[in-house]
Amino acid sequence: MHSNSPSFLAPNPLLFPVPSSITNLSLAFPSPTPVGRVDQHFVRQAPHLGFWQKLYESGEYKRWILYGVEAYGIFSIGEMLGRRHVVGYELDESR
Repeated sequence: MHSNSPSFLAPNPLLFPVPSSITNLSLAFPSPTPVGRVDQHFVRQAPHLGFWQKLYESGEYKRWILYGVEAYGIFSIGEMLGRRHVVGYELDESR
């Protein structure tokens, strides 16, 4: 382990032996550059019909649908947590 790694990340080598190639990884936040490139590519390609045909023919559209459903689900869970209700907002009915 690196000397600057928190000790709680170090597994017990007697109970769970881990190869040194895994334990010597350093953690860092991902760079926003690849995300920006993907966004730019999509914005340039989306208006063209050939892009959508290729997406359909390759079956890649299924993954995009799954990503959309996943994003909607995460958004919905965030809304539920923010409202502190599963369905609807609490309304003031005294008026």
